[in-house]
Amino acid sequence: GNARTNGGTIAKVELEIDWSLESTQSGSPFHFAWDAGSAAPGRHTLAVSAYSNEGVRSCYAVTINVGAQGSAR
Repeated sequence: GNARTNGGTIAKVELEIDWSLESTQSGSPFHFAWDAGSAAPGRHTLAVSAYSNEGVRSCYAVTINVGAQGSAR
């Protein structure tokens, strides 16, 4: 089915890593992949923002810890 928000249909989704825009998608299905092995060890914030076709934005963020070998915990 189609993803929907209270403000209408989702028009685009953005992925930010450490609050820096990494990818934007404007068609479903929305899918992102991130290689934690390429990240510096330590804490990182992954945030996804969805925008409706009416301009409503919703954001969800999580913080992960990347180990010395590039494994996310």
